[in-house]
Amino acid sequence: MFALLSSAAFALVPFDAAAMEARLAEVAPLRAQRVSAAPALPEDAYARAARGRVASGIMEVSGHDAKRGWGVTVFDVPIAALWAGINDEMNHTGLTPVSHTEIVSGIPCADKRHVLMLLPLPLMLQDRWWIVENTLNEALAVASGGAVRELAWKDVSNPEQHSMSSASRDKVDSAQAVAFTIGAWLLIALDDGHTLGEYTVWTDPGGAIPAGPASMFAAGGIEQTFKAMRDYARDTGGGRCR
Repeated sequence: MFALLSSAAFALVPFDAAAMEARLAEVAPLRAQRVSAAPALPEDAYARAARGRVASGIMEVSGHDAKRGWGVTVFDVPIAALWAGINDEMNHTGLTPVSHTEIVSGIPCADKRHVLMLLPLPLMLQDRWWIVENTLNEALAVASGGAVRELAWKDVSNPEQHSMSSASRDKVDSAQAVAFTIGAWLLIALDDGHTLGEYTVWTDPGGAIPAGPASMFAAGGIEQTFKAMRDYARDTGGGRCR
């Protein structure tokens, strides 16, 4: 998954910093149950989120040119609606730069579904495609009573191991597979109407696109990714994954 290209900031509302700190301390033991190897975020990121901002940046990864993008903010959306909206990737086309999405294994919204995505790029650059396996951390959701939820993905991009439509096969044949993409969403209910969202993404686009500059491009779009998911969850109540 790629973050979106950044655009104008979107309005967020502050959240009580002391209440957020207490909530994060309350759920901290549950972080050991995460299925993704997401890094710890800078501590001041949560203070910025509480002030109604999107905190984001990039982290070096030892031995790799590709850097890991991260972001955190407070969404004024209940966790159930935001979670459902994030998982409804079949309806994200038009909200994101991805031009084509197809479930090639499993069913929409379900654990371990495999999702093909195609990203068109400007002239002189070959389009990129990838297939990710989306893992829903059901154990974490159960342990928290639904108040902490994690969606993790990793690429499984061997097209020969997946059944895809002939139209998708043609698109894949003319595009370049990413070298890898790994990431996760973590959602924490702060109260009935507010959700803390943490997002991490680590992608090497492969081919002629240098991994380092591409990492900065992806990280720069995290704010717009947050806006798209917030607006979609508000407008649809989470879409069909509710």
